Amino acid sequence: AVNDRGEVVETTIGNLLVRIGNEWRTPPVSAGCLPGIERERLLEAGEVREVPVTIEQLMTADEIHVINSVRLRRRAVLIEG
Repeated sequence: AVNDRGEVVETTIGNLLVRIGNEWRTPPVSAGCLPGIERERLLEAGEVREVPVTIEQLMTADEIHVINSVRLRRRAVLIEG
């Protein structure tokens, strides 16, 4: 999902993590994502940083993961179309 500012928010099945360089990012709740349990755990552990993520950043990210409290963390890929 994308908000009205062009920021990526989350997927249909979980929160989003995006690696740009050495930094893992997750969109902030203020962007419109849900405050997932696994997302919060990773934030508290200092493993990810809450930063707005644009569509362009998502398209050029070094890695993309989807997270939720049931399936935890899984690598994701973008499919055009």
